[in-house]
Amino acid sequence: MKIHATFITGVLAAATVLALDVSAQDQKVTVSPESGASYKKGLESFNAGSYATADSLFRHAYELDERNVAALFASGLARDKAGDTAGAISQYRATLRADSMHVKALTALARTYQDTGRTDEALEAYSTAVRRHPDTASFRYSLARLFIKMERYGEAIGQLDVSVKLEPRNAAYFEMRGYVNLQQGKPDPAIEDYRRAAALSPGDTKAAYMVAQLLVQSGKTDEAAEAARAVLAGNPSHARAHVILGDYYRGKEEWGKALEHYSKAALDLETRTYAEYYIDVARSHVDNIVTPESTAPRKP
Repeated sequence: MKIHATFITGVLAAATVLALDVSAQDQKVTVSPESGASYKKGLESFNAGSYATADSLFRHAYELDERNVAALFASGLARDKAGDTAGAISQYRATLRADSMHVKALTALARTYQDTGRTDEALEAYSTAVRRHPDTASFRYSLARLFIKMERYGEAIGQLDVSVKLEPRNAAYFEMRGYVNLQQGKPDPAIEDYRRAAALSPGDTKAAYMVAQLLVQSGKTDEAAEAARAVLAGNPSHARAHVILGDYYRGKEEWGKALEHYSKAALDLETRTYAEYYIDVARSHVDNIVTPESTAPRKP
C-alpha cells in the first residue's frame, strides 16, 4: 500500500501556527487617547466585516500617533480581508519599517507572498523572520513547509531539527519531519518521528496510522499489527487500519480474524473494493475449516 495521499496533502496544507487577527491586546505601548479611540472603532468595524471603514479608522489612528504601530498592521490586515493584496503588502512593509521585529507583520507578509505564488519573496520574508526571531519555532516550521514545496528537503530538515528542539512537545513538527525523512528515503527516522507525533497527540490517529503503514512497508508485520491496533483504539472505524490487520491475519492464515477486519474495512468506500475481494477469500477458507462441531451428526 502506498503512503496515504490525504495525509500528505494535510501535512502540506497545515496552517502556520501563529493566527493572524487584530485585537485590543495588540496595542503594547501607550498611545494618545484619540489614536486609541480610532483604533477601537476600527476593531469594531473589522469584527463587523466592514473592512474599508476599518482600514480608514486604523490609518487615522496611526496618523494621530505613530507609536500606534498596531493600527498600521491592522490596516494591512483589513486590506487583506477586503482582497486588496497589494495594499496589504504595502501596509505590512510599512509596519516592519516602524518595527522590524513585529511578529504578526513578518508572518502576514511571508504568508501573503506565499499565497499569491511569489515564492522567492516568501522565502526571503520567512528567512528574515527566522533571522530576527531565531527562537520562534513557528517561523522555522513555516520556512520548512516552503522548502518542502520547493523540494529542498535538506534545508527543510535543518529547520525542523531546530523546531523540535525549541518545542519538543509540538506533534506537528515531528509529523512534518517524518514526512521529509520519508521523502529522503529514510523510513526508520520517519517511523520514529511519527511515533513521537502519535505519542504527543493521542487523539489524532494520522501519525499513528503512518507508523503502521511504514512498518508494513518495512516488512515488520508484527510491529505493524500492534501499531494498527493502537490506531483502532483511538478510532475503531479506521478502515485502513482494519486493512492492515486483515492482511496481517491473512498472512498468518487466521481466517476468522482476517474476515472480521476485512468486513469492517468494507464499510468504507475507499477500501471497499480491496476488502471485498479478500472477504471472499477469507470466507472460502472459513467455510472449509473442519471442526468437531462441523463433523458432528446433525439433529433431525
